[in-house]
Amino acid sequence: MDSNKLPMLRWSTAALVLCGYWALSAVPQIGPIVLLPPILALACARPAEYLHARYSSYGVVTRGVTIAYLCFLPLTVISLQVLNAVTVLVCYIQLYTLLHQKEARNYYHLHLMSLFLLLAACVQSPDPIIGIIMVFFLISAVWASLALRMAAEQAGADALAEPEIVGLDNMDHPELHGKTIQGRASMPIAATGLSVIMVSMTVLFFVLTPRIEAGIFGRSQEVIERTGLSEEVELGSNMTIELDNTPVLMARFPDEPNGQVPSGDWLYWRVTTFGKYAGNGWREQRGELIDPGIAHRRSIISDPTSYTQSRGGNAEVSRTPRAGKRLVRQLIYLDQPPSTGIPAMSLVQSVRISESSRGKRLRWGHDGDLTVVLDKAGSVNRLNYEAWSEPDRPSAEQLRAAPDFTLPAGDGSAAAFLEYSLSPESVALANQVMAEATNAYDKAVAIEEYLSGPNYLYSLRIPDMGTGPMIDTFINRTKLGHCELFATAMALMLRSQGVPTRVVSGYRGGEWQSSDETYTVRASMAHLWVEVWFPENGWVIFDPSPQSDNFQSTQMQRLALFLSRVGLKAKMFWFQEIVGFDRASHLQRLREMSLGVVRSFTGEEAEEVAGVVAGGSTNSRQTGMSNLFLLMVSVGLSIWLLIRFRNRAAPSEFELTPDQLKVIELYLTLRRLLRKHGVDCRGKTAEEIEATLASPVWGAPEGAMKLLACYNTVRFGGAPLPPEELAELKRGLRTLKPLDNQTAKP
Repeated sequence: MDSNKLPMLRWSTAALVLCGYWALSAVPQIGPIVLLPPILALACARPAEYLHARYSSYGVVTRGVTIAYLCFLPLTVISLQVLNAVTVLVCYIQLYTLLHQKEARNYYHLHLMSLFLLLAACVQSPDPIIGIIMVFFLISAVWASLALRMAAEQAGADALAEPEIVGLDNMDHPELHGKTIQGRASMPIAATGLSVIMVSMTVLFFVLTPRIEAGIFGRSQEVIERTGLSEEVELGSNMTIELDNTPVLMARFPDEPNGQVPSGDWLYWRVTTFGKYAGNGWREQRGELIDPGIAHRRSIISDPTSYTQSRGGNAEVSRTPRAGKRLVRQLIYLDQPPSTGIPAMSLVQSVRISESSRGKRLRWGHDGDLTVVLDKAGSVNRLNYEAWSEPDRPSAEQLRAAPDFTLPAGDGSAAAFLEYSLSPESVALANQVMAEATNAYDKAVAIEEYLSGPNYLYSLRIPDMGTGPMIDTFINRTKLGHCELFATAMALMLRSQGVPTRVVSGYRGGEWQSSDETYTVRASMAHLWVEVWFPENGWVIFDPSPQSDNFQSTQMQRLALFLSRVGLKAKMFWFQEIVGFDRASHLQRLREMSLGVVRSFTGEEAEEVAGVVAGGSTNSRQTGMSNLFLLMVSVGLSIWLLIRFRNRAAPSEFELTPDQLKVIELYLTLRRLLRKHGVDCRGKTAEEIEATLASPVWGAPEGAMKLLACYNTVRFGGAPLPPEELAELKRGLRTLKPLDNQTAKP
């Protein structure tokens, strides 16, 4: 269908498509960036339609892109969840349709997909501007529907109507164009009137319909969050946290037996710490409490030896290892590095980027808490790095023997780790739980066991805790919450007893894969735990949160976890082996390959080539010849496949349609039937055969004569051949035979 005959269809469809994406942009998690693809597609629609009509290779390329997208479709479902993945799929189909030639059904599809985008935005808590978008969407839908109906009817009339020849002297006759002018003038009036009626009815329906679930009668709405890390810890109530099983990192322990860590206590992937409790949340806190054996915080940050970076090399931060502590090496691939820090096991001794460090810079975080920050993390989508840590925990005897904490005189920063905000009821409960404890370790164990015991329940659905202090409500009344509430309760209850504490944000645990000896850490493993200060031992991990069971039992869930892990490994391979080199590395490899090929012909010795490329590898003459031969074979094979595929893909100018092939087959069947009865059809046209069938010696020749007429219109006129007409022609052939079984004469 030629939409150029009715520009209103093209413009109204573009407006409707943009309204669908405008609705998606009203979702806070998506934003206005989603408007860019449809704007570009609409701008390129006309040239793309021309390319599609003129060049068959355009369709081949777009189909190849579609096949590549479909290969990654299961991974989008896993990483984006079902609704977002389906929305992306609809967007792709819509953009694909815009960039190709369109019939009436394609326009119907574009309109329906725009409606789906509007509905997908409405179920994701969009901004209030969605009301205005709905009005524009409704108006655009009215205009697009009327324009499409007119275009479809016009296309049908053009295809069916006989051509009418009008003399030049009749061009000004009003009967020839009066109705056309009147129809074009009435279209905008009708569309405008219908739009006003539809908008008025929608507004009236909206006003008169009660919206109980929207909170019009004061009902509060539950907030839905997803697991993951954030720059600050904010405690919330009346909310549900959805598990996000997207893999965030994959780690290997190459120096450990079988690649496994000896204790689950090691699998705390520390990102950053929070020491200041402010009302219903945690903030970063400057402090002087540094683990024994570790340099003063100012030395860590300012010491030139603690930060090294070479041009074109690796970025690294490090500190002096503590005496007598075991170092554990981790090789980590991190997807989407958080801005707060990069994960590593406690306590970090050094981190080194094991790829090109261009655009990346590591530094120690605030005040010596051993947080490692990646500068410009927002522009880095993945990171390969090597970390060394000292995860060994002091024994219970060592911690019990540690002296009580004494606040240094005039040290306000250390005093911040003792600040708390609890009700008298919560403090009294802390006194009761720790009544028999005589040291900081026993106090911490008592609180940890009390909160992780049967009195409290771990849940990702947090009830409404009212207007009072949330942590007091959790401790004394609801006793239901997630890791942030458990860690906050323990930290503040210990502070009320004079024990310094802080909370640590990161990940807990990991899925062990024996096949490749790796641990996979997912966003659902985001966690908040407690570190307690012991003067002679430093910060020690305690975790009051009960171990939540996130095991996925259904086949589909296990399949989703498997596919997401495969997707992360595919990204690892792509970035590490394909694009994980800077330009200098690529040029170096290309130079080495070129010299190897040259040496294979010149017979230069390895030492001579090594003198040209310092540090470069040298190949033997045999290896160079083999590489050259494989290169030539590969190039030749690629050219042959390209030519063969192009010849197959490009349709011939005289290629017959399926209907033409069917009618030709019937025509040949008729000729064979006539030859069987003694009629020589060699050299005869369809009209001459038709004259032969007009002879009175043939009985019921109507079916065969209809076949000959259909043969001309379908074979040479390009007319369609419906299935019912094809069946009728076949029946007509079966009834054709000479009268009295006599042989017909030519």
